[in-house]
Amino acid sequence: MRILMVSEDLPGAQVGGLGKHVVTLANRLLAAGHEVAILGRNDRGTRDCAAQIGFDGAFITGFDMAYPGWKEAQLGVFNPLKRPYFARKIGRAIARHARGFDVVHYHGHLPMVGLHLPAAINYVQTRHDQGSECLTHLRFRDGAVCDNLVPGECAACIRPGAGALRKSVTALAVGGYRDASARAFARHKTVFVSDFLRRRFLRALPAADLSRCRVIHNLVDYPRLRAAALAAPPPRRGDLLLAGRIDAGKGFAEFLDAARPRLPPHARVTVVGDGPLRADLERRHGEGQVRFLGWQDYATTLALAARAHLCVVPSLCEEACSTTVLEALALGRPCLALARGGTPELAQYQTFPGQLGLADTMAGLVELALQQLDGQARRAPPASRFGADADTLLPELLALYADDRPSVHRARRSGTTLRIFPIVDKTHDTSPRPISSPSPTHLIPPTSPPAATHPSNPTSPTSQERPTFSIITCTWNSAATLADTLASVQSQTLRDIEHIFVDGGSTDATLDLIAACPGRKQVLQGVTGGIARAMNRGIEAACGQFVAHLHGDDYYAAPDVLASVAARFKQPGEPPPAWLFGAVQVLKDGHLSAPYPMPPFSYRALAAGRAAIPHPAVFLRRALFERVGMFDEGLRYAMDIDLWLRLAAVAPPAVLNRPLAVFRDHRGSVSSRNRIPARREEFAVRRRYLRQAPLAFAIYCLRYLKRMHALRAAAAAN
Repeated sequence: MRILMVSEDLPGAQVGGLGKHVVTLANRLLAAGHEVAILGRNDRGTRDCAAQIGFDGAFITGFDMAYPGWKEAQLGVFNPLKRPYFARKIGRAIARHARGFDVVHYHGHLPMVGLHLPAAINYVQTRHDQGSECLTHLRFRDGAVCDNLVPGECAACIRPGAGALRKSVTALAVGGYRDASARAFARHKTVFVSDFLRRRFLRALPAADLSRCRVIHNLVDYPRLRAAALAAPPPRRGDLLLAGRIDAGKGFAEFLDAARPRLPPHARVTVVGDGPLRADLERRHGEGQVRFLGWQDYATTLALAARAHLCVVPSLCEEACSTTVLEALALGRPCLALARGGTPELAQYQTFPGQLGLADTMAGLVELALQQLDGQARRAPPASRFGADADTLLPELLALYADDRPSVHRARRSGTTLRIFPIVDKTHDTSPRPISSPSPTHLIPPTSPPAATHPSNPTSPTSQERPTFSIITCTWNSAATLADTLASVQSQTLRDIEHIFVDGGSTDATLDLIAACPGRKQVLQGVTGGIARAMNRGIEAACGQFVAHLHGDDYYAAPDVLASVAARFKQPGEPPPAWLFGAVQVLKDGHLSAPYPMPPFSYRALAAGRAAIPHPAVFLRRALFERVGMFDEGLRYAMDIDLWLRLAAVAPPAVLNRPLAVFRDHRGSVSSRNRIPARREEFAVRRRYLRQAPLAFAIYCLRYLKRMHALRAAAAAN
C-alpha cells in the first residue's frame, strides 16, 4: 500500500510525542513492505529532513505555517479565521501531493483539514489530543483540568477577565471550530488514540456522528524498546526518571515540590526534557539529588528509562494516550501516573501485575513513588510480545485504510444528502408528574410496591425484527452526564441495538438530548414509583434478545463492549450462559480508576458480600426474567442484589474479565449517600437467601456489623 503521512509537527530538531508517533508508525509500515512518505513543513529547513527526524523514507516539504499567532495573544481573543485558514493551506498541500498514494493519513492539530480535500482522496486522520473541540488542545486552565463547555467562556484561556466583545468573538471561533470538526469526522475516517478522547468530544457535541471513527491506542516500536531493555545494565535502586516537556499541566514542578523534601538518601531524580518552565525549575531544584539533563535524543532517553528503578509521568492535564507510559511498560519498568485522561486505559498493556500504579492526587502519586523507591528495583527479562506493538495494532489500522464505505447513507431529496436513522419513538403518559427518580442519583420511596414482577410483552416482534440488545437508560434531570451515556452507546461497533429511555419528568435538557439521539429508540415518560419500577418498565418494553441497564450517569468503557458480550454469549464449544457480567471502572472527581481483575463467580462469595456484581456491566437474556421475575419494586436500594441472588440460584453467570462500563461515583449516587439505610436494606435482602448459603450469610453478618459500626462513627464525626 502507498501511504502519505502528513503532520505540521515535522520536521524539527526536537520532535515531540505526536511527531515521534508519526515517525514510528511510518518506519514500521516501511518495514512491513509498504511505500510511505511524510509530507511536512517547508519553513523549518528543507535539507536532510528525513535523517533529522529518524525517518527511513522520503520526506516532502509541502507547506508552511507562517504567522501562526495571528496576534491572538496581543488582541486577547481567539480568531475565528485563523484555524480554517491553516486547515485550507494543509488541505491544498495534500491535494497537490496525494496523487499516486492509496491513502493519506493526517496527524496534526487541525481536525477540519478533511473538509478541504477532494472527495476522491482516501483520507484518515488521527486525533492525539483534546484539540478536536478545545482550541488550546489541553483543556487545562489555572492549574486544573477545564470542564467548561460554553464557547464564549473559552476566552478566559487567552485573556482572563475577558469582556463581552472578546467572549462573543471567541464564541464564534470555538463554535465554528467544533462544528467543522464534527462535519470532518462525519465525512472522513478518524482515529481517536483513546476512548477518553472520543467521549470528551461527544461531551461537547453529543449529536456528532462518529460512525466512521475508531479508537486505536498509540503504538510503539517494541523490537527497539526490547533491545534497549536487554542492553541496559541492572536498574539502580532509587533512580527515578521524569521525562517529557517541562510546561504547565505536565506536573513536573508540582511533583518535585512535593517529593524532593521527602526523598530517601539513596534516591536520585533525573529530569529529561525541555520547556518554558525548565529554567525556573532547575534553579529551584537542580542540585543534590535532582539533576536536569535537558532535551536528549530518543536513544539516550530510552537508555535512561531502561535502567531506572521507577518512571513517573506526573501530568496534571488529561493525557490522551501517553507514549511515555507505554514505553515504560514496554521496557518492563514500573511506572506511576495520575489516574486521569486516557492513562487508565493503558493498564491493559502491563507486563506484570501492578506495573502501572495510578494515583488520584499528586500527594498520592508522591506516596506511591516513595513506597516504590523504598523497595528493591525490579529486574526481569522483557516479554517476547507487547500489546501496543506495531505488529499488533497495524492490522487494525490497515483495515481502516482499506475501508471504502461511504460516510453516510444517501437519499435523494431536493439534491441534498440526508443521514438516515431508523427511529421508533413510543411515548407513554406524557403528563408531567414528579416521580421517585429512575436514576440511582435520586432515590425516593416507591408507591404501591408489588413483589418481584414478571415481564409481559404481548406485542413482542418476530425474531427477524428483534434487535440483539435492548439498552435501558433511566433518567431524571440527567443532562449533565447523559451525553457520555449516549455517546458510549452510539459508538458501539455492534449496531443491532434498541435504546429504551425511561424518564421521570426531567425539567432540564435531558429530553432534548434524547430527542437528538439517532438510532432505534423508545422513550417512556412520566413513569412513577421508584427506580425499580422504572427499570421494570424498561424491561417490559424491551424487544432485544439481551437486556442491559445503563443509567444516565454511567457509560460503556469501550466501543467494542456489546460486540464482546455478544461473542461471549455465542462462544462455540461452551454452553451458552443465561447471563454474564464484567468489570467496571469508577469515575470519581474526574479521575477514572484502573479496572480490577474479575475472579470466577461464587454464589457463596456473593451471598457473603465478598463479591459484587456491578449493575452497569450486567447483561441478561430477556427470557430469564420470565423465570425469576424482575426487580422487587418494594426495595429502594438493594433491588439489584436481590435480583442477582435470585438469578444466580437458578443460572450461574459467566464472567467477562474486562471493563465493560464506567460507574460515576458522586455525591448523589447510592454509593455516596444514604449509606446506613442502604446497608440495612441489603442485610434484609441477604437474609431472604439464608437457606441457600447459611455459612456465607453468617460471615456476611460479621462484615455487616463491622461496616455499620464504621458508618455510624463516620456519621457521628460529621
